[in-house]
Amino acid sequence: MNLNNIYNKSINICILTVVTIICIPSVIFAQNDQTIVSTINIQVNVQNQMNIKRAKNIQLVVHADSTSKIDIDPKQDEGAGSFEVVGSGSAAIRISFPAIMDLKQVNGDFTIQFHTTVSSYTARNQNNSELLNKNADSLKLNDQGQRFFWVGGSANIKNAPGGQYVGTMSFNLEYD
Repeated sequence: MNLNNIYNKSINICILTVVTIICIPSVIFAQNDQTIVSTINIQVNVQNQMNIKRAKNIQLVVHADSTSKIDIDPKQDEGAGSFEVVGSGSAAIRISFPAIMDLKQVNGDFTIQFHTTVSSYTARNQNNSELLNKNADSLKLNDQGQRFFWVGGSANIKNAPGGQYVGTMSFNLEYD
């Protein structure tokens, strides 16, 4: 019997074993008083799931004596909505959101267009946050795996009848 054939068969069996049972770090085969040792190093990089935690909804309060436009500055206004993205430390993310969202009158048919602005920072410090582009800005989470966001915007309410208006804004989060 040719020893070369035995060696080749052992290698083939070893590869089959590795594919079938990945958790075996080394495999030993012996044939005809020969031992072939194969060591396999396995490295796995597990990416933690990203989560978005909503902290606060946008607070729009319009009084009867107000002007025809409302503005909420996401960098300074306490009425700005906020949320936090949580994941792996220093992970790269991209976030996108609609430039305009519709606020529909609860007991009526009127719609107000709300022009959104969003700011973000790696610490829970709204005043240091930077305004974002609506088209998937590339950002990084801080070393602890956090990034903070504030949501504001503006709306023309000159012709809007009194009442309650509601709307939902969706944020798309992409991560590697």
